[in-house]
Amino acid sequence: MSIILEAPSNTGRTATRRLRRLPPLTWAAIAVIAVAVLGALFAPLLAPHSPTGGDILDQSLPMSASHPLGTDAAGNDILSRLLHGARPSLLGPLFVVLLSLLAGVPLALASAWKGGWVDRIIGRGLDLVFCFPSVLVAALIVVVAGRGLTAAVAAIAIAYIPWTARITRTAALRERSKPYIVACYVQGQSALSIALRHLLPNLARMIIAQATISFGFALVDLAMLSFVGLGIDPPAPDWGVMVGDTTSIVQGNYNGPLAAGMCIVLLGLAFTFLGNTISDPDKED
Repeated sequence: MSIILEAPSNTGRTATRRLRRLPPLTWAAIAVIAVAVLGALFAPLLAPHSPTGGDILDQSLPMSASHPLGTDAAGNDILSRLLHGARPSLLGPLFVVLLSLLAGVPLALASAWKGGWVDRIIGRGLDLVFCFPSVLVAALIVVVAGRGLTAAVAAIAIAYIPWTARITRTAALRERSKPYIVACYVQGQSALSIALRHLLPNLARMIIAQATISFGFALVDLAMLSFVGLGIDPPAPDWGVMVGDTTSIVQGNYNGPLAAGMCIVLLGLAFTFLGNTISDPDKED
């Protein structure tokens, strides 16, 4: 008679109970993210004007009913640019996280499960990328590949793979030593089956938490690339481009850079705080 030990799983009742116990700051973070996502989705409906092609006669206008946040040095409505700029500012980090997970998680699982020379080769390769700051790696790749959102996303994703893989590998090594994994191995289940059916599901919360935190960091890093001229080309609506609008700043018009900067900081903090909340261990009643 074989004994099957299944991995522990959270029940729907436990998830509901934890949801009700979320602190106010977590709900505030969720609200900030929800507002940003809704603003990006419905930007064409919410924006009072076109985000580009402003009239030079309307440059640097103060806040008014027609222009709630005023206009920039090119005469573009700042609120409209802020809403439309939410799309690339959110889509970019999303693809960064997805790409880094698609590459980092399999590498981490292979490294943790196989060990030996596989672990050493993967570890040395990740260390080689990890020893350089992510923004520096991204900047070098963008310089070679060219500017634009696609190149910036690919560059940041490559820089994030070692971080994702190292964290996942540590958790996978800890999870692999638990009795239910050992029992599955003794029963003759294949490594791939154990990894997909048992190991990966129990790492899901940790992976989701790290992906959420990575989203916040990627948001800031992509904005930084656009700020220094290595990301999205102006005058395309993007928060990083808006922060780097030196023409408006020279003219004393800080509305656009301040509004975009506040959006980046608030969303970055919201995703980081939410990721830390997700990574908290379950509390026993």
